Amino acid sequence: MHPEFSIENFLTEAENDQIVESVHKLKEHWINRGGYFEYPFFSLGAASYMDAKEDLERYYKWQAKYNPILKEEFSWLYDKIKTYLEKKLGKECEYHSKQALPGFHIFLGDELFEIPIASRHVDLQYRDLNWEGLEFKPEDCVTFTLYPKLPSKGGGIYVWDQFYQDLIDLDATEREAKLSETKSEYYKFTNGDIVMHSGHRYHQIAAMDEPEESDERISMQGHAILSNNKYYLYW
Repeated sequence: MHPEFSIENFLTEAENDQIVESVHKLKEHWINRGGYFEYPFFSLGAASYMDAKEDLERYYKWQAKYNPILKEEFSWLYDKIKTYLEKKLGKECEYHSKQALPGFHIFLGDELFEIPIASRHVDLQYRDLNWEGLEFKPEDCVTFTLYPKLPSKGGGIYVWDQFYQDLIDLDATEREAKLSETKSEYYKFTNGDIVMHSGHRYHQIAAMDEPEESDERISMQGHAILSNNKYYLYW
C-alpha cells in the first residue's frame, strides 16, 4: 500500500541544478499555460489534467512530440524515479509507452502568485486517457511530485482532510463551500524533495510568499496506476 502523504528529500543539490539547467535549455519547448490572465505559468511536456481533459487528440499529439525530447534530456532522472518508486511501492514500475512522460510545471516570479491561483482539486486525470485494456482501481493510483527549485522564500501545498469520495455527492458550489469551511494543512517543501500521495485528498498549490522577479517554482509531476501487479507511470 502506498503512503497517503509522504515527503522525503530525493535530489542532491547538484541534481537540482542539473534539472533546472536542462529545463532552461529546453525553454523553446515550454508550453504557455498562462491563459486569459497571461500569468507566467508554463509546462514542459503534455499534461493529462489539462490536455487530455480539453482535447484527447492534442494530448497524444503532444505526447508523441515531447516524450523524445524529455527522454533524451532526463533519462537519468527517469531511471532514478523508477528505482525510488519500485522500492517505495514494492512493485515493478514502468513508464507507459503510450502516455506522456512525467513533465514539468514552471512558475516564474510574479505578484499574481501571492494568491493561490490553482484550484482545490483531486487528481482524476486517469479517467480521460486511453489505457488500451489496462484495468485498475482508483484507490491504487499514485501522484508524485519532485521540487528541484522553489522560490527564494520556499514553497508548499495546502492539503484538506477531505477526500474525493467524501464530497462526491456535492455539486461544485457545495464542494467549494465545504472546503472553504474546512481548515487546510500547509506542507512546506525544500529543494530536492519528492512528495507522494494518492491524489484523492483535496490539495492546492500554495501561494508564493512575496515572490521576486527572479524567483522560479519548477516541479516535475507524475502519476501511476496499478494494473497486473505493476505500476505504470505517466503524466
